[in-house]
Amino acid sequence: MRQILILGQENVKQIQEILEKSFSDVIVVSDFEKFKLNENKNTTDLIIVKESYANRLEELKDFLIRNDIPVLLIVEKNNLTKYINNEMITDIIYFPINPEELQYRTNKLTNFENSTFDDKNKITVADLIIDLEKYTVSVEQKIIDLTFKEFELLTYLASNIDTPFTRDSLLDKVWGYDYIGGYRTVDVHIRRIRSKIERNFQYIQTVRNIGYRFVDPKKNN
Repeated sequence: MRQILILGQENVKQIQEILEKSFSDVIVVSDFEKFKLNENKNTTDLIIVKESYANRLEELKDFLIRNDIPVLLIVEKNNLTKYINNEMITDIIYFPINPEELQYRTNKLTNFENSTFDDKNKITVADLIIDLEKYTVSVEQKIIDLTFKEFELLTYLASNIDTPFTRDSLLDKVWGYDYIGGYRTVDVHIRRIRSKIERNFQYIQTVRNIGYRFVDPKKNN
């Protein structure tokens, strides 16, 4: 049984409802002592903390590190950099909550070493598997650590195999029409994805004067 503990009180119902679609036990508490964390350390897979409760983590520093329990912190976007070097925090997500990103990050934190694969909701090309339900990507059955935008971009390209896309169209489809960044954003993300997934095969081709496309390397050899 996978158990997620949410530390917070105000405006956590949305988070709880999103996670209950994928996780069997989602508990909301406002006080670690009442939850008796030490008694539940073997069943707690992830702790999600709202920024207003971040100061409570300091008292649990030794416990969290000793038991290797990941912590996902939810912050206001402007405060993101305040917690980057905090050794107790495994990952950070900011308001407003994107349900898909929340699911992606929680799956990554709780399933990183022990994911299993089935034949549903997957894109499989050569040794690459994109699990659309679990928000995981694997090469040779080893989970690849992608950011949420890298996952979205790879999934979009792989869902439209052999179709060339301009950088402009990728910005529109993946980042949204109101995104203020330039074409370099796409190039940087493509380069990072390639460095992570292209171990045995080349999946993403550069289309001269256009942009990029995803291919099946076994069919293109």
